[in-house]
Amino acid sequence: MDRVAMAVAAVGFWVSAAAPAAAQAPPAGELQPACQTHDEIMQMLNQKFAETPTALGLQSNGHVIQVFASKDGMTWTIVTTRPDGVSCIVALGRHWEAVPDPALEPLA
Repeated sequence: MDRVAMAVAAVGFWVSAAAPAAAQAPPAGELQPACQTHDEIMQMLNQKFAETPTALGLQSNGHVIQVFASKDGMTWTIVTTRPDGVSCIVALGRHWEAVPDPALEPLA
């Protein structure tokens, strides 16, 4: 099973256990972000993909955005967390590459 299918299946299990089927069906052609508590998403990403937080930032709307990546860079996930603690997977993929720290001195 590929990474995207595994993530969707794992999160889909949480959603199906938490809400009736009619309430979880997105409109045709539209995908909904997978949301759970921050701890549950962190645990799933670590257990299934060996991903740990590698970067974070604060959005203007008060949400925290986090990048999770495996040590080998083979998989990555971007998660946004609302002030109420609900976290949603908003992007995921393969082949994450960290860029080196920027030079702190002028280039010339």
